[in-house]
Amino acid sequence: MTRILSRLLTTSILAVGIAAPAMAQEAPSRSIDTGDIVVTARRVEERLQDVPISITVFNQEQLDKQNVFSTKDLANYAPSLTANTRYGSDFASFAIRGFTQEARTTTSVGVYFADAVVPRSSPLAAAGDGAGPGTLFDLQNVQVLKGPQGTLQGRNTTGGAVLLVPKRPTGRFEGYVEGSIGNYDMRRIQAVLNVPVSNSFRVRMGVDRQTHDGFLRNITGIGPNDFGDVDYTALRFSAVADLAPNLENYTVISYTQSKTNGSASKVTDCYLSGSAPIGTLNTRGPNELGCQQLNREKNAGDLTVTNWLPWAYQKTKTWQAVNTLKWQASDYLTIKNINSYGQVVQDQAQDLFGYFVPLGTTLKLPSSTAPYSTTVNVPPQYVGSAYGIDTSISPPGLHSGNQETFTQELQFQGTTPSGKLKYQAGLYYERSAPLSSAGSQSMAGVICANQQQWATFSCTDASAVTGAATATGARAYNVGKVNYRNMAVYGQATYNFTEKLSLDAGLRYTWDKSWGESQTLTAAYSAATGWNTPRFICNNPNLIYMNSVADCTENYSQSSNAPTWMIGLNYKPIEDVLLYAKYARGYRQGSISPIAAVGYKTYQPEHVDVYEAGFKASYNGAFKGYLNVSGFYNNFRDMQLQVSFVDTDPAPPSLPSGPAIVNAGKARIYGLEAEAMIQPFAGFTLQASYAYLNTKLLQFTQPIPTGGYNLVSSTPLQGSRLPFTPDQKLTVSATYVLPLEDKIGRVSLGATYIYTGTIYYGTDSSIARRVASIFDPSNGNYDTSYSPAYSLVNFNVGWQKIMDSSLDAQFFITNAFDKRYFDARSLSGSRGFTSRYYGEPQTYGVRLKYSF
Repeated sequence: MTRILSRLLTTSILAVGIAAPAMAQEAPSRSIDTGDIVVTARRVEERLQDVPISITVFNQEQLDKQNVFSTKDLANYAPSLTANTRYGSDFASFAIRGFTQEARTTTSVGVYFADAVVPRSSPLAAAGDGAGPGTLFDLQNVQVLKGPQGTLQGRNTTGGAVLLVPKRPTGRFEGYVEGSIGNYDMRRIQAVLNVPVSNSFRVRMGVDRQTHDGFLRNITGIGPNDFGDVDYTALRFSAVADLAPNLENYTVISYTQSKTNGSASKVTDCYLSGSAPIGTLNTRGPNELGCQQLNREKNAGDLTVTNWLPWAYQKTKTWQAVNTLKWQASDYLTIKNINSYGQVVQDQAQDLFGYFVPLGTTLKLPSSTAPYSTTVNVPPQYVGSAYGIDTSISPPGLHSGNQETFTQELQFQGTTPSGKLKYQAGLYYERSAPLSSAGSQSMAGVICANQQQWATFSCTDASAVTGAATATGARAYNVGKVNYRNMAVYGQATYNFTEKLSLDAGLRYTWDKSWGESQTLTAAYSAATGWNTPRFICNNPNLIYMNSVADCTENYSQSSNAPTWMIGLNYKPIEDVLLYAKYARGYRQGSISPIAAVGYKTYQPEHVDVYEAGFKASYNGAFKGYLNVSGFYNNFRDMQLQVSFVDTDPAPPSLPSGPAIVNAGKARIYGLEAEAMIQPFAGFTLQASYAYLNTKLLQFTQPIPTGGYNLVSSTPLQGSRLPFTPDQKLTVSATYVLPLEDKIGRVSLGATYIYTGTIYYGTDSSIARRVASIFDPSNGNYDTSYSPAYSLVNFNVGWQKIMDSSLDAQFFITNAFDKRYFDARSLSGSRGFTSRYYGEPQTYGVRLKYSF
């Protein structure tokens, strides 16, 4: 650690020392009103209302009031921001304005901490590059920037960026200790200490530790008792050193470790066998295994799930060091060098679909002939066992993800003596490399007695129970390494024609390269070996497995480069009103997908053109407040979409089915965002935010299968909405501060209403074959392609400076009316069932904070 920090600091000093000459003249400085919200969306400090970007900002007090401590919580309150938490909140990824991230592609939303991009996770882990647990404490603010930020933020920010700004060390000896307790045995403690070691050196240290039980009860008795739990520890250290009157060094070191049981989904719908005529729907009993599960669980109660993985867990460990050296070379020029180094290690053992088949003395199975079901006797040695469908498990001795990331950015910021031109320019370099091979192994339709059998693929195929002549289970081993190198040069400037009219223009050119290797294998079983002895086969038929996974090694690389730009016009008719319009080009790099279908391991870049116009207005008369509105239109081309390739030809070689990323789409997104705040009278504040999105896949060009595949499945539907993003989001918050004497303290009452519209998950071709559902089975029009809209209500009561002391107290309750809703879907009816992920139920608690 010491060696890495030393290198970061040395690199910063050398970069700034070489960078630029000093300039002698002095320029008038413009102070920022501390009563306004200050953001760094354009890499410099500016008033929020002066920045021609649609931004949502939350300070730490606002986050605490709403009990926001995870990326999923944050997405509830920011219009156009959503979080994909299908693989657990620790592995979440962001989407903004419908710019979603397909599995294992590069992110579409950049996440920055202390002005440096967060460490990149491995594309072999089912996770994006979102903010992990323990990042949302002791922050100055969180800034959600919407729309492409490719000029200044760079790195695949076609959807936008989320900036996490930690509190810097101050010149005062201060700090706080905060403790929270709540339902689900929630326990949280935070402590921060700020020490001015000297007039030129100050440090800040903090810790955030939280645990609470899961809200999902596992009813199988296999593995953990609950899911959706929290258990993390976050540490942070920061230091500011004034090396000279015009030279400052700022270092932030963060570390987070989390281990939970992970997430779990619930089977919510079941379907007829693919061979059963639809007309049999009302004349026969359910014969799909999913229907049997629904029937078993109908009296289990809500917030229940099933798990068949005995050692289910999810772990992540992240640390990052960021060093910023800032040199005020003159009154007209500032030079900054930002270095960062970080690592992300992820592990998991997860039952992906919550599909569970307990084995009694008999088992009812689907059949291809009327009455489309058959009953088999279970061999005695398997009675009391169980099997399920699809797991994701870290391979023995390896991780799901194990990646390091180093970045360096040299910035030049300045203005001309007249103040008419303000500019920024910079150089960016990023290198992300694997620390080891990583990936997953999965099994479905198998019976395992212990973890050793999982590790060696020696579990018994379910065909031993069902009597099938061929193996019905599936076993896969997918590991690899992926390297990234990203380089860019950029510049952006604002020219003030007059005090009211200005022009923004920026250009960035990016060079990207990804390269790596993979070993993908399938384990085959047969009756001749007792259904439990694997025979390994390389997925690529051109490779032959001899006695090592290395025999299946493939190597590949992908390079891409492109310019991105922005041009905008800003007009301020009066001091507190800003009108703006802009056009921007966004770019998301092409890359590699190591565990994709054979022959489809690489994909090309994606581009988007964005047109946006908006206004920001502040008012300080009888009613204080602001109103910000923006409208936008996005035009996609070469979209990175996921499909599956299938080999149905019985002739050898037989290729395993697999997903792949293809550039096969065109789409458009348009929408409206609005945020407002008003203080109609003393003590009362009303805030609201609203986002409307209209998305459409205009064109999908189905790829022609090659290399032994003859079928493309799971394809997007041309003309449909884009997935994973609600069509509307509305948040309304009201806060009233009671008119009490100062010696009593500041008592506030708050309420928040959150509405989330429907979310599209992909067309479900089996709707007409639906047999049963936990929703409304009698409603034949219920469409499992969509998640229904839902509303939540939160309350909070705060008492600051209790009786003129240093003690604060707060009571909070989220989802106050205990609304049941689902915020993700994991599978369509094409496999006989649909699984969904529960949203969090009612949670409440109280926290006490002592400040000094």
